[in-house]
Amino acid sequence: MSIAIFKPFILAAQEGERVWEKLVQKVVEKHEVDAHVADGWHTDAATALEAANAAEVEQENAALQAQIDATKAKLDGRKAKKQAADGADALRTDGPTVAEYVAAGYQAVNYPPQGYASRSTAEEIAAAVKAQAEAAPPAA
Repeated sequence: MSIAIFKPFILAAQEGERVWEKLVQKVVEKHEVDAHVADGWHTDAATALEAANAAEVEQENAALQAQIDATKAKLDGRKAKKQAADGADALRTDGPTVAEYVAAGYQAVNYPPQGYASRSTAEEIAAAVKAQAEAAPPAA
């Protein structure tokens, strides 16, 4: 006895005869059906159409994801270039205040440390420089 089986056209590799728009059909003997079902064939057209629609959605999603990934990579590249350009001239803002700098044993005249923006006012820096100068032993 022969049975008609169906497979989404999008998944068929030159198998069967195209029927409707989205399916291919093939007639096989009853004892061959299980092997074909294991290979993605369906015993009814409705299930095959659902599989065809799902396969189309998967392809569309994959294409959209590829576009998203390409756009992210492009943006990441632009962001990295901008950060590199900005980073060359930008000063870090997470450095010490002049009081913290002096407390760590550094000279106030060297504040702020290289590569860091000042977190203290000009008056605070001047006061720290003056205090260190007054506290320094006289030169011999």
